[in-house]
Amino acid sequence: GTRRPGEGVYDTDVDVRQLGWVDDDHVAALVTPQGDTTYDSTPQLVVMTSGDVRDDEASWRIAARWDVGPGSIAGVAVDLLGLGEGVPGVTGVRDLPAPRWPWSDEQKAVVAVLALLAAVAGGFAVRQWRRRRRPI
Repeated sequence: GTRRPGEGVYDTDVDVRQLGWVDDDHVAALVTPQGDTTYDSTPQLVVMTSGDVRDDEASWRIAARWDVGPGSIAGVAVDLLGLGEGVPGVTGVRDLPAPRWPWSDEQKAVVAVLALLAAVAGGFAVRQWRRRRRPI
């Protein structure tokens, strides 16, 4: 069978707002305990398995407390969240490819040539403009 979000974690119902998918099986959600609870009622960023995962494979991990005031707007870059090894959890960011920085020598040469051509074209345009403005 499958569980309702927060079942067995909280002593009351919870409000769950899905923020986005971390991968094929895990979702990031904003979870807020509802009603009278002995549990901390601060909203929490939770990474959990989706509802179609078997109970014995289900996981639920509080990644952060979401202590924002009423009417506040906050966001989560869900696409950048990473999962820990073994038990899913937020470990920071996904493994992303290394940036293409610093530039290679070829990239530097192309930019230098383009900048030189732009400077020459600009100088030529200013020269033409000045010629046309001169009285004859």
